[in-house]
Amino acid sequence: MIRVAVLDENDIFRRGLVACLETDEAFLVAHEARAGPVPEPVDVVLASALAATGLAGPGPPKLICGEPGRTDGRLPDGPADTVLSRTGLTEEQVLAAVRATACGLFVGPGPTRQGTAQDADAGRDGVLPERMKDVLRLLADGYGTREVAERIGFSERTVKSVVQQAQRRLGARSRAQAVAEGIRRGII
Repeated sequence: MIRVAVLDENDIFRRGLVACLETDEAFLVAHEARAGPVPEPVDVVLASALAATGLAGPGPPKLICGEPGRTDGRLPDGPADTVLSRTGLTEEQVLAAVRATACGLFVGPGPTRQGTAQDADAGRDGVLPERMKDVLRLLADGYGTREVAERIGFSERTVKSVVQQAQRRLGARSRAQAVAEGIRRGII
């Protein structure tokens, strides 16, 4: 179980994040408040940029819900600090981003690639085939190649091939970056 603290000065947004997390039994919302500090140990702090200003330094990874480039330099320092855009945020993105952050993966807006061969290869709207999404989701959940192969009924060689294709389509240099890019784009 992933223990999460949710900090956001906007009551409606904070309650929405808590509701998203409560839809998945893998998460436990251990603390909810307008701002820090977090009084108990958690695996991830999900916070707005403003609510996270008092959380600088070591501690659990921080997933910041804010607008990249509009945080006025208020992002905290620490392991796996990441930014997830509040605009158009979906439940799937929240759940996947919290999982990835708990695993130590970077989740961020990244550069836009509109109009590149990578986007054309991934489809006009960035959609990947279902089997690629399934593989990336399992990787995001921490499964290795053998475990992914067992869960979806593919050979390990096929899983490795699917991962390489996903990396190419998403412009990623590693499987971790492919997972992060899939999360960032809202694909997984």
